Amino acid sequence: MIILMISPSVVSGSPSKRIGPRMVYDPVDEQIILYGGAHWEGGYTFYGELWSYKYETNTWSIIDTNNNPPPRFNTMITYIPNRHKLFLFGGWSTNDRAGDTWIYDFETRTWTELHPSNKPSRRSDSSIAYDLENDVVVLYSGYLQNDTHLQDTWIYSFEEENWIKKNPVLSTWTVW
Repeated sequence: MIILMISPSVVSGSPSKRIGPRMVYDPVDEQIILYGGAHWEGGYTFYGELWSYKYETNTWSIIDTNNNPPPRFNTMITYIPNRHKLFLFGGWSTNDRAGDTWIYDFETRTWTELHPSNKPSRRSDSSIAYDLENDVVVLYSGYLQNDTHLQDTWIYSFEEENWIKKNPVLSTWTVW
């Protein structure tokens, strides 16, 4: 049996191959944003840069930023449309799981670390989304440093500038 593998064309100047990067769409600048990731070759090489992909020109370009978070992969990142910012929490960094919170401002191209008094435990691989109606980021689950799988729910409140642990009521799911 002969297996022929055809790889897609590589865009010149594109990000290096990596695992665990995260991507979001920025509708203001009509671009895909890629953050972080890692490459394994006898040990991890961590990436912490932002890349922009523009459909119109089919080009990748690195975004020069200030005050970058430490490089990581399998982080949680979401786009905040009413602020034109990215929100980042945790991920897997050089010291195992991270538990820091960052905001990236597209206008100033600056990362700012937030220092909430309360926050989720250090983790990677969580689900995260922005709730526009309530102006909060919702974080669910993830893996702790010892690979324990959590099932907790947290929100980051921009009004309170803090993480708040939630205890949602479990409902019965109906299978259709």
